[in-house]
Amino acid sequence: MRIISSRLFVCLSMLLACLAATAQTKVFTVKFPADADLAGWKVLVDPLNPGVKSDALEMKAAGNTFSCDVTPSAIGIYEVVCIKDQTQIFANVYSDITGNMAVPVRMEGKNLVADNNENNKALTAFGRISKESNMRLWSNSSGDAEYAKALLMSIQTRTDSVLNVHKCSPDVERYIRIGAYVSTYNAYISLPRVLKCSPKNMPFKASEVMARPETILDSPIASLFTLTPSLIANFMPKEKKLAEQIGWLYGNFKCREIVDDVAASAIGKYIARFNYAENYDAGLAEIKELTETYSLSDKYLKTFIANKATVKGNPFPTDVVFKDAAGNVKTIEEFKGKYVYIDMWASWCVPCRKEIPHLQRLEKELQNPDVVFLSISVDAKPEPWKKAMTDLNLHGNQWHDTNGKLAKALNVRGIPFFIIYDKEGKLYMYDAPRPSHPQLKNYLEGLK
Repeated sequence: MRIISSRLFVCLSMLLACLAATAQTKVFTVKFPADADLAGWKVLVDPLNPGVKSDALEMKAAGNTFSCDVTPSAIGIYEVVCIKDQTQIFANVYSDITGNMAVPVRMEGKNLVADNNENNKALTAFGRISKESNMRLWSNSSGDAEYAKALLMSIQTRTDSVLNVHKCSPDVERYIRIGAYVSTYNAYISLPRVLKCSPKNMPFKASEVMARPETILDSPIASLFTLTPSLIANFMPKEKKLAEQIGWLYGNFKCREIVDDVAASAIGKYIARFNYAENYDAGLAEIKELTETYSLSDKYLKTFIANKATVKGNPFPTDVVFKDAAGNVKTIEEFKGKYVYIDMWASWCVPCRKEIPHLQRLEKELQNPDVVFLSISVDAKPEPWKKAMTDLNLHGNQWHDTNGKLAKALNVRGIPFFIIYDKEGKLYMYDAPRPSHPQLKNYLEGLK
């Protein structure tokens, strides 16, 4: 219990520091040399705060100095991005909140360099290690597996050397160590393309070039790296049931931000891929047990229950609101007594639009009066849908999912998606054939 308590204390301390930082805004400034040619360059900054998602802020230029108001980073690290045409140069820089938060930087080729203190020297050096390692990996045209393995292992050793030379703040050191670990993983998952092999035939395992993730990533700072959830998931016991995987996660990680992110990813995939038609009751029991054991959000249980709508014989979702082009509220009850072939699509979806001529032809040629066709747009807003109806000369039953709930309620992971409901408004076929399928017409003709 002492170990758990101490780790939780670290996470809580980081969160409190982050909340304290958000209580005020300060001016953050990057200063380029007076002779730097910055014509046409745009500079953005993103304060890195564990557990807080934010968008990069565009900085205002005054000569070669760029500034903007920011919510200070709780760990003192900021991502600075310089953009011109198709070129992007970025780097992480450090600024102590107690100072004037002005960081002198310069461009050296395609690198952005800050070296005004030990933290920035270390961040710049690590940035070069990460970039150079990636370039060397992809230049390994011979597909030498031993070379690739040595290269991946060198990321950590070179990073250790940097941290031995430059004495950083604890947060910066932790950020760099996590960055080196994530860079190694990113290189590892690129190996199938580099070495031209399948993921199942990798010449060495991730565990041969990386430490166990709980030794590096059990920190709120790891949440700043988008690869963290998938990285940890890669080490989870894949052959085990979901309950055992989540048990492994909670048994090895104590930082709530990390546990929540990885659990959300693992449970989300489980829910999306679950076979509701065959194993609904067993899956429901497992999700209930997980929710109670680990005090999880009830959103997973609610989503799982809602996805019962994908099981044959279940009624059409009731919490979805449809309107036609004239703004009239519509309901599936209008088609009671008919089989309903539903096309879920969107105006921006190219494969969806390619199916429309086949759907229109099918609608004209089908001789079965017991079948009706319904197209439901999942566009976020009605305007693009209405424009597409005009552009594509759409007719018949055209509805819009106004509250955006249909795809989620039916566990639809991609469009176009086709589904058939029977005469009682109950699910008859989930993931039905597309209109372009040569056997669909005969199948629909046989529905009585």
